[in-house]
Amino acid sequence: PTLEEELDLPMEIGDKDEEEIALTYPNFYEDKVTKLKYNNLLNAAKFNSKVAKNKIKELEGKLYKEHIEYTVALTAIRKDLGEILKLY
Repeated sequence: PTLEEELDLPMEIGDKDEEEIALTYPNFYEDKVTKLKYNNLLNAAKFNSKVAKNKIKELEGKLYKEHIEYTVALTAIRKDLGEILKLY
């Protein structure tokens, strides 16, 4: 007979009576992955913001240039300033 049989102790079989061991930092890796994803999204947003700012500046420059060309063209065909300003 085994020692448990001699002492008349019940044998543990399976996971029925086992308690789960709580980890000290159960979400450590999940938190780290979440933080990395957040940082990647933040960096992408910053990059998109810079691209958008540059595009806006570029479009403003084009608009200003076209406005000057249009004003010069109106002046060349002898439109007066009041007529030019009415268009805006």
